[in-house]
Amino acid sequence: MNSSYSGMTPSLYVKRRGEQTTKLELSITRAKQRHIVRLTGGCGYMSAGDTAGLYELFTKAFRGFEGAILFGGTRMLQKDDVEVIVPGITEIAPLIRQTCPGSVILGVVPKSEDLRLTQYGLVVSDEVRNDYLTIVHPEQDQCLIVQQSADEGVDWDAEWQECLRIIGDLRQFAQWQSVLVAYNGGSVT
Repeated sequence: MNSSYSGMTPSLYVKRRGEQTTKLELSITRAKQRHIVRLTGGCGYMSAGDTAGLYELFTKAFRGFEGAILFGGTRMLQKDDVEVIVPGITEIAPLIRQTCPGSVILGVVPKSEDLRLTQYGLVVSDEVRNDYLTIVHPEQDQCLIVQQSADEGVDWDAEWQECLRIIGDLRQFAQWQSVLVAYNGGSVT
């Protein structure tokens, strides 16, 4: 997959862990259907076999979807050629959004280390042991960065914890329906 940029820039919100995000949650409710899907699963370590047919499977399954999608909000780029996108579950929500303009997508990204703005995006993770770096996905409606404080990051578990909180609020206060879809993944999934 090539990283040809579509020109979309997400609205970016930054919050402390435990802080309420009323404006962000209310913006999700502009979706035409009162359904929220949480997508999670494999990212940088999925094999080529794991990703074969992945994008087509999800775009066909979600055809006509006009609800909201919560996902990891990141994109992985090969370090040795940042034009190459590493396939993973985090590419699904933006693809669904392209074919389903009535849907709304929100990425949730833990700030696990200091953020760096580069020519290829906002880098949220650049671990030496990985052959890819992780940026904020440029093709989403909104992105929520979760941190402990300006000086202290959080672990990757902050993503699912924040998504669970948002879904809980939508279910309790706005009577939304929800579903969790997991495809592949490791210990965090």
